[in-house]
Amino acid sequence: MTDRTRHSGLRRLWHAGLLGCLAMVALALAPGKAAAQSAYDCRALEVHGALPAIEGRDGVFFRIDPDMHAYQTLSDESIALIGELSRALRSRGTTLVLMPVPGRGHVLAHQLPAMAQHVGFDPDIATAVHRDVMQRLAGAGIAVADPRRALRQSALAGRMPFSPQTRARPPKAARSWLRALRIFWLSTRTPRTLRVVSS
Repeated sequence: MTDRTRHSGLRRLWHAGLLGCLAMVALALAPGKAAAQSAYDCRALEVHGALPAIEGRDGVFFRIDPDMHAYQTLSDESIALIGELSRALRSRGTTLVLMPVPGRGHVLAHQLPAMAQHVGFDPDIATAVHRDVMQRLAGAGIAVADPRRALRQSALAGRMPFSPQTRARPPKAARSWLRALRIFWLSTRTPRTLRVVSS
């Protein structure tokens, strides 16, 4: 064995040993790193038995079901039934205004962690599906108010339309919802009295 061959073999052994040490250090530090990235010291929420979830930026949580569903749509049968209800109410002097609320992951897309992609959520797909629902509802003669833009603008401005931990609407976020209704009502260019019915 020549000196050159011996030195080459020693270099390979040294590199292999170094990589092995780095791998062990990375594994040892992984739990601490995950905990440091969590505002609440949470781990493995995505495999939680009762409520699988992921933690986003600034301590915002997203349930995998349904917050991480990009395909939140309405069937043709559902739209047909809503259309029947709308026509029945209109015949009695009442206008039904439907406001399909986009998903939490859709509205708070800027708060999503990288893991959102791994659980199958794509904000662009969610936007396309939401627009498709709005177009199909309008095509069925149903009056629709789209809160997506107002909610996104509110969220990006730091006024959370949802609570960070739940889908509940904070009192201050009511302005975003009412703004969406107001935009719809002004777009009709017909002076009417608006009664808001909220759950």
